[in-house]
Amino acid sequence: MAKQGISGFKTWVLAYAFCITGFRLVDEYYFTTVEVIPDSIILGTVIVAIGYLWIKELKDRQVLQRVNKELLESQGQLKQAHLNTISTLINVIEAKDPYTRGHSERVKIYSLAMAKRIGFLKEDLDTLETACILHDIGKTLIPDSILHKIEPLTNEDWVQIKKHPQAAVDILGPLTFLTKEKEIILHHHERYDGNGYPGRIRGTAIPIGSRIMAVADSFDAMRSKRPYRNPLAEELIIQELKVNCSTQFDPQIVETMLDLLSDGSIVGIDGTMDF
Repeated sequence: MAKQGISGFKTWVLAYAFCITGFRLVDEYYFTTVEVIPDSIILGTVIVAIGYLWIKELKDRQVLQRVNKELLESQGQLKQAHLNTISTLINVIEAKDPYTRGHSERVKIYSLAMAKRIGFLKEDLDTLETACILHDIGKTLIPDSILHKIEPLTNEDWVQIKKHPQAAVDILGPLTFLTKEKEIILHHHERYDGNGYPGRIRGTAIPIGSRIMAVADSFDAMRSKRPYRNPLAEELIIQELKVNCSTQFDPQIVETMLDLLSDGSIVGIDGTMDF
């Protein structure tokens, strides 16, 4: 109602200024020898009307900016609440398995280290960070008997495993603000040579965030204890990265990871970083 009143008052001011101007034109046309409405009144009225409208428009714009700011803050808080809920779920799931406990956090740390070294902007870093935290949520739909299996996986097991990137996207589907993150998650098991899953895309057609996460994910898997093996030594990990460069991994990303290893930016098997 208040807004309608303000709008109506603006209309009244404009109508008043228009009428005064009209009267002055009539005065000029019909009363050429007598100044019924002095020019000073006409000019003053128009200036006052324009000044009022300008000030009111400025105030209205400030109100609109404040409302938009409050709305964005509310949206940000809601988004963070969603992410915190999902992150808590992932932590609970990982805590059940001593072999994957903390995996998503370490993948995030490794990925951000590489992305910063490459030169990602803050917005892209934030997107990658969220994607890393959520990247394995699709595994919640895979039976524990497969995830914790000591024996080699069967073809049927692999069919289930390969569903988890798409499953993650499906789980996160209602969160429309995670569009970029879902794309990174969907393709983090693609291979640089096009033999990955689920899309079998290759090279730079794979989102760069996915290419970074692929190296970080494999790096953490090799450095972590598994039911069927102990962590690999760093020399073997480096050898594996080099051997799979240009086939499984993006050569530029591998080079970045090797640089981080060689200059000591990655220290400690728990993923502690200094960058």
